[in-house]
Parts: sequence; structure tokens; C-alpha cells
Amino acid sequence: IKAPSTAIFDMYWDLDKRSCADPLFYHGRIIENSGPQTRVEHLSFKPVWPAGPRDFCNLLHWRILEDGKTIVVASSGIEHPECPKIKGVTRAKLVVSGFVIEPLADNT
Repeated sequence: IKAPSTAIFDMYWDLDKRSCADPLFYHGRIIENSGPQTRVEHLSFKPVWPAGPRDFCNLLHWRILEDGKTIVVASSGIEHPECPKIKGVTRAKLVVSGFVIEPLADNT
């Protein structure tokens, strides 16, 4: 992807933009902000046959490394009183997840 790492991260972090990068993403809302880099979010995803719709309640944290260009994201599924299970939707459990967004050699 020819874009700065911050632009790619923004597509992930901004729930209004997430569906542009993930066609299965249905809806998301921020449950709680625990600072500018940490939050609890509720995410819903469209069903993929033969399974039904799924949702997640996750704690996420991100950080820009010292180079100013590499972004690390870590997340884990949690239970939260403002993120109850929804009838007819399977609550998926994210044990632990993470990824790194870093520029290519040509700095894109």
C-alpha cells in the first residue's frame, strides 16, 4: 500500500472508515476511552455463510515507535458491562492479537 503508516493506521482506528478496508466490518462503537492510545470497542461483522454474524468486545492499545513511522497495535478480548452479548449474534473471543504497520524501504 503506497501510503504513510499513519494513514493506514487511521483506516483501522477510525471506526467510520474501517469498512473501507474490511468489507465484512458492519458496525463499531467505542465503549470506553482510557487515554489517547487505549480504548474498549465493540465491533460487529457481517455473516459469512454458513456462519452467522459475529461481534467482539476488545481492549486495544497502540504506540508509535521511536522512528516515528512504525506503529504497533495490540488487542485482547474482554468482558465489559457496556458491551453485552446480543441475541442472534455469536460473541467471538479474541485471545490476543497484534500487528505492526511499518514503511517499506522507499518510506511508503
